[in-house]
Amino acid sequence: MWNTRLPLLSSLLCCTVLTLAQPYKFGCHYFRNGGQHIHQPRPVTAEERDGIDDVIARSDTFDILHYEIAIDVTDYAGRTIRAATTIRFIPLLSSPSITFDLRELLVDSVTTSNGVLSFTQADDLLNITLVGAVIGDTSELTVHYHGEPVRDPDWGGFYFQNNYIYNLGIGLSTIPPNFGKVWYPCFDSFVERASYTYHVKSSGTFRAHCQGEFLGEIALGGDTVIRSYALDQSIPTHVSAIAVADFRDSTTIHTGAYGDIPITLTGKPAQINAMVDRFVSLGDAIDAYEFWYGPYPYDRVGYVMATDGALEIPENVAYPDFMNSQSLFDNRGLFGHELGHHW
Repeated sequence: MWNTRLPLLSSLLCCTVLTLAQPYKFGCHYFRNGGQHIHQPRPVTAEERDGIDDVIARSDTFDILHYEIAIDVTDYAGRTIRAATTIRFIPLLSSPSITFDLRELLVDSVTTSNGVLSFTQADDLLNITLVGAVIGDTSELTVHYHGEPVRDPDWGGFYFQNNYIYNLGIGLSTIPPNFGKVWYPCFDSFVERASYTYHVKSSGTFRAHCQGEFLGEIALGGDTVIRSYALDQSIPTHVSAIAVADFRDSTTIHTGAYGDIPITLTGKPAQINAMVDRFVSLGDAIDAYEFWYGPYPYDRVGYVMATDGALEIPENVAYPDFMNSQSLFDNRGLFGHELGHHW
């Protein structure tokens, strides 16, 4: 095992370093920008530091358990969404209200099983007055909202692009960079983790292929459907994601050191065969990481084609479609790097 896996892991790490030197790549994120550095880091301001500290501190007052996101992405031409996110949480300390991050989306109402809650929106924050929330007990509320999700000027955010709809939860030139807030209300930090359920309404040839277990599809008439997924593992907001397009799946099973691991590769019909060819050594990468770091922590390994870069979304790693034209060596470096984030 040592003789086979040690060279493979070394190869993955070397591939990653070499891949980052390619002309269209920037760090862990991949671009079509001819190698220009489109963003230079700058110091964090005192106001930005306070905002970061504030969202982290909220986790001392509330424990977010689960987000259930029902999102309508049928308006591809208008690049707008309509959504309702139900948030399950436990108050840890007494507080008259709860504040979520939500950027440039308009809230229509906030509801519970007992009625409507009052709220205010200002400065990318949604403050909701709580009624009946008890310390230590599970509470639940639903935020109804709509609008055009924002994109980072350089990289990240919610994309309607080239007949893809998807999100990348890091805004590379934004401080703080967490970009869950651009499509659902959340505690948008690297500290808070929760499980997720997604219900994605789409039309035409667009169909959601998301992280988590596929729960089924509901036909609403014509070419409109709702597809649902559930991710039971708790993750931070920046790697919660949906992906919607005219996708096809290629599914296999890899037998690893700790048992069988389902693998799903997802791309458009014209992409999927080349994608499968480029991932020929994915099983070797899984074996190497399990040898060094233990069992794979999620229910499947998955990659889905996107346009603007790679991000380590559990079970559905966003993967740039131009990599189908790159070498096996470069692809091994990229998919191996993104896979390694999951340990």
